[in-house]
Amino acid sequence: MTQLDYILQQIVNAVSLGSLYALVAVGLSIVFGVLKLTNFAHGDVMMVGAFGVALLVGIGVPFPVAVICGIAAAAAAGFLIERIAYRPIRDAPDVARLLTSLAVTYIIENVGILVFTSSPRNFPLPDILNTSWEMSNGAITFTSINLLTIALTFVSLLLLGWFITRTT
Repeated sequence: MTQLDYILQQIVNAVSLGSLYALVAVGLSIVFGVLKLTNFAHGDVMMVGAFGVALLVGIGVPFPVAVICGIAAAAAAGFLIERIAYRPIRDAPDVARLLTSLAVTYIIENVGILVFTSSPRNFPLPDILNTSWEMSNGAITFTSINLLTIALTFVSLLLLGWFITRTT
C-alpha cells in the first residue's frame, strides 16, 4: 500500500463517517431550532434504535423489518422524552433545561448498560451489506455499508432541504 493509497482510503472512510456526522448534526440543529434545547440525549435516541435493530436481528427478524422497527423505536423514544422530560420544562430557566437533558442522557445510557452490558459487540449485518469492492490491487476498499451510508445521507439531506424550503 502506497502513501497515496492510504490517503485515498482515509478519504473514503472520512466521507462515510462524515455522512453519519452530517445526519446527527442536522438532527441536533432541528431539535435546537424547534425546542431551543441542547438535546444531549440525541445520540442516546440513536442508540435505542441501533440496539433495537441488533436485538431484533439477533432473534431472527429479517433485517429490513428490524430496521423499520428500530426507526420506530427511536422515534417513540424521542417522542416520550419530549413529552415526559422536555415539554414540562419548556418555559423553565436554561440551566434547568440543560440539567434535564443531561439527566435524560444519564438515564438512557445507564439503562442501556444494565440491559445490554457495556461489552463491545458486533452489529449483525446481512451479507449484502458486508460486500466490499477493492481498487488499486486491494489498497482501497469500498464497502457496501459505506456506499449506502453516503447515498442515504445525500438523499435524506436533499429531501429535508426540499421539505424545509417548500413547506411553512
